[in-house]
Amino acid sequence: MPTRGSRRRALTAPAVALALSLALAGCTGEGAATPTTTPTVSPSTSPTPTPSPTPETPQPPMRPEAMATNDEAGAVAAAQYFITDLYDYMFASGDVTEWSALSDDGCNFCNSILGLVDEMNAAGETEKSDPTAIESVEYSTLIDDNRYGVTLVAQQGDSARIDSAGNVVETSSGTRYSINFAIAWTGGWSILAVDAIPVEGTR
Repeated sequence: MPTRGSRRRALTAPAVALALSLALAGCTGEGAATPTTTPTVSPSTSPTPTPSPTPETPQPPMRPEAMATNDEAGAVAAAQYFITDLYDYMFASGDVTEWSALSDDGCNFCNSILGLVDEMNAAGETEKSDPTAIESVEYSTLIDDNRYGVTLVAQQGDSARIDSAGNVVETSSGTRYSINFAIAWTGGWSILAVDAIPVEGTR
């Protein structure tokens, strides 16, 4: 049952509060997307204690094959991978390696997310969520066939923030967003800017 909103989900809060989004003052200006188109038991004379369950270790997501190409399909694949598989994995694991590799130094949204995950790592917290569902995709080529705009309409899954003892300390209902990306190809994909707006249909 949802309680107070998780910091991750507070999309309308200030930039320091995490989320799938950011109302970046400079984001749209950076080129936000313009839509176009058997266990073995040893004998024993005494009962064998039942081990306590251990949390499942999140596995890093695989990059989609389409991300290997500098074209509109590659840009769409990069945007979807970044904001669905990679975003959720980073919060569940605390591993920021891949997120950092894909984020441009000037991406305010990307950097704010990294800052929040760093805070959660320091507190021994993680956040697990139901998968994000992509409902629609639009894209455009912005500059010289190496910079693209992508707009995704996505429904976030419900989430739970977990402390170092394994206790759920916060839960949040998912929200529906229109998410705009500016993405560049420079021998690989780089997320330049992200902006997300809650849209009708929010749960």
